[in-house]
Amino acid sequence: MNPAFKNSVSSESKTINQLGAEKDSIVVQAIRVRSGKALVNYSYMLINRRTSEAVVIDPAWEISKIRAVLKARNCKLTAILLTHHHRDHTDLASELASETGALVYMSSMEIDTYSFTAKNLSEIRDSHVVSAGMRINVIETPGHTAGSVCFSVGGYLFTGDTLFIEGCGICKGKGASADQLFESLRLIQSTFPGSTQIFPGHRFREAPGKSLDYVKANNIYMKVNSRSDFKTLHMRKRDISSIEYL
Repeated sequence: MNPAFKNSVSSESKTINQLGAEKDSIVVQAIRVRSGKALVNYSYMLINRRTSEAVVIDPAWEISKIRAVLKARNCKLTAILLTHHHRDHTDLASELASETGALVYMSSMEIDTYSFTAKNLSEIRDSHVVSAGMRINVIETPGHTAGSVCFSVGGYLFTGDTLFIEGCGICKGKGASADQLFESLRLIQSTFPGSTQIFPGHRFREAPGKSLDYVKANNIYMKVNSRSDFKTLHMRKRDISSIEYL
């Protein structure tokens, strides 16, 4: 990671609620979307109130909800940001790109590893800055997939399936690595101030928007300092079919 970016991360004041957050001119709107009866995701709309430009992160499943936010906020979608290639985070990328002309951003590693395609697709890399009505910093956080990334905007961090409030993503399939995920979680802890608000791709108990300090104190995966201990904990046998998404 670029040291200049690390030094620029600030812990500015913000207002929190269960639907998102607002700081300065940037509004975060959490959008709960569902596929079938079981799988629930959180997409996020970032809106610049001064320019009425909007960015959506990991749009999936219910396009009507995304359209409704754009209409209610009277804003224009300028960018579509994807944390990784899994369908529950990318399902609506091409459709929204076709409707709005917005560029779709995904890490070059993710695109190359999984042969990902989408309309208006643009490659990004670590420390890349996406300018779309706001400055969005890209942080490579591999582990859940080969090219997973997080997106940082001011005091907000959008973590996809790299980090949840209560846990972290699984490492299963091509390109996944518990070793890399351990390093990615350590990078997040060492880079961002404790006041940073965490917005993950899924919710299991706590609402999105908890502080990094809260996550570090309550997420067991953030407390493990040994790579071997992390791998033992993370790769243990467990029945993920019983997990309930909120």
